[in-house]
Amino acid sequence: MLTKDAIEQFMPKFSINTDTCIQCHECEENCPVQGIDIEAEPPRIQDPCIYCWRCVTICPTLSVEADWEPLVAMAPTNYARYKNELDKVAARGGFRWLVDPETIVFDDPLYKQRQREIKSKE
Repeated sequence: MLTKDAIEQFMPKFSINTDTCIQCHECEENCPVQGIDIEAEPPRIQDPCIYCWRCVTICPTLSVEADWEPLVAMAPTNYARYKNELDKVAARGGFRWLVDPETIVFDDPLYKQRQREIKSKE
């Protein structure tokens, strides 16, 4: 059973890089559980947190940071297990792939793509 305590064991801890944060408040305003306070010293993040990662994906300067490498390393194994189960459900007609599952690759994770995108705009 996945409890909050269990999830916190393997999910990355987020931090706000105050050197790059422009205090646009996008993360704070879009947090579904009001778990972020940019004005606090130091900024409060993940209190509470449901690990939706909205703050990470919405930050225009990538200032919400985390060590993603452990999750990236687990992704291929987890995906293989999920794909196997989803293929079984698809065979019964209970699931439909919207993308070709063979096109999903893990060599270029989203966080690295976003870093390149932000750097190219600088």
